[in-house]
Amino acid sequence: MPPSPLRGEGSGVRGEPAPARRTIAAVIVFQFLVAVYGGYFGAGIGILMLSSLGLMGLGDIHRMNALKTFLAACINGISVAWFVFKDAVDWRFALVMAVAAVGGGYLGARVARRLDRNLVRWIVIAIGFGLAGYFFYEQWAGASQLDPPGVSAPGSPSTNSSTRNGGRSGKARPSSARPTL
Repeated sequence: MPPSPLRGEGSGVRGEPAPARRTIAAVIVFQFLVAVYGGYFGAGIGILMLSSLGLMGLGDIHRMNALKTFLAACINGISVAWFVFKDAVDWRFALVMAVAAVGGGYLGARVARRLDRNLVRWIVIAIGFGLAGYFFYEQWAGASQLDPPGVSAPGSPSTNSSTRNGGRSGKARPSSARPTL
């Protein structure tokens, strides 16, 4: 039987002990929440998954990255199927984004495998904190600025059916802002 990270076998170069059942249960619940969040937003799920896998006792960053990539592919595959089913894909951009994501994933994995494990771990931590800081700053800075005239966020009080359907009464047509993959 192949090594299993859930049993703690082969979980790292130094043979760390198996995580406690309570830790495994907490990580599974956390991973489920990451999957729900990641299925819609996607931003930062890699960092969240790496942290949960680290808490579970996996010590080898390359094994963690491989498992994270598999889990992210499952999450994104289900999300893609749902968005296609709901006709919420802007196909003009989808193919370019898919090619770029596959190419970036392939090249990123090749580069990461050639680097020292500790360096990869610190790069992941730095990127995680950098992105968190950037998004916190954007949220803080964006809260103090007003939307440009005539533009409002979906669901904001200034977005109503009469604005979206050109002032006509009746059923509002869907907003032109659609999620893209």
